[in-house]
Amino acid sequence: MSPSLHACLLLVPLLAAGCGGKPRIPNLSPVRGVVTYKGSPAAGLNVSFVPASGPAAFATTGPDGTFVLKTNGQSGAVAGKHAICLAPSTPPPMPGTPESKRPLQPIFPAKYANLRTSGLTATVPTDGKPVELILKD
Repeated sequence: MSPSLHACLLLVPLLAAGCGGKPRIPNLSPVRGVVTYKGSPAAGLNVSFVPASGPAAFATTGPDGTFVLKTNGQSGAVAGKHAICLAPSTPPPMPGTPESKRPLQPIFPAKYANLRTSGLTATVPTDGKPVELILKD
């Protein structure tokens, strides 16, 4: 093996890891928002904002439907247009448990849990203006 090929092979893992081994996070804009469903706060939802490029941001709504997005553990999201999906943060009951025998009432439409079917988008502003997600069906 030539010395230059050997040196190149040794550098690949270092370049892939980057400085400190952490992914580079672009500039983030603070994002606060609220989700309402049929006029009421939508509590306990996982909120995902997925930009066309860059890392996604995540949050969980509180009892009042509010959320604060984080990207890779840091507050905020990449500015620009995002596709959004929302899903209940409580998993369905385990089969065979008493809870699984009760009929499940659909609390939140399943279409919102998929980026392709949610139809939800928002532009993350650079000024920190709150994002309102008002859902009716």
